[in-house]
Amino acid sequence: QQQMVLCALANTFQHSRKKATTLGELNKSYIEICRSTQVPAVGMLEFSNMCMILSDQGYLKLGQSKEDKLRRVTLQIDISDITFAFKGSRFFEKCLEQPKF
Repeated sequence: QQQMVLCALANTFQHSRKKATTLGELNKSYIEICRSTQVPAVGMLEFSNMCMILSDQGYLKLGQSKEDKLRRVTLQIDISDITFAFKGSRFFEKCLEQPKF
């Protein structure tokens, strides 16, 4: 699931010039990947917890907000690092090909 969150991050930032997004927008991208790959998505609380773990590991940075969905998310690694890490895995390469809505 965390790898799918990384794919959602890559997709979100790959198709926009923005350097940050919100947890709510990232969750939408994640849900779209789950839908297209027929993998059940986790709820918002668990999604938020996964993002905190990825933040602790240095993949992304989470801002502060009273409402979880509005927390600012910035990528701390290059998108090319994510795509390179998933090279050779057809499942994750498909996740990275998801169009941005």
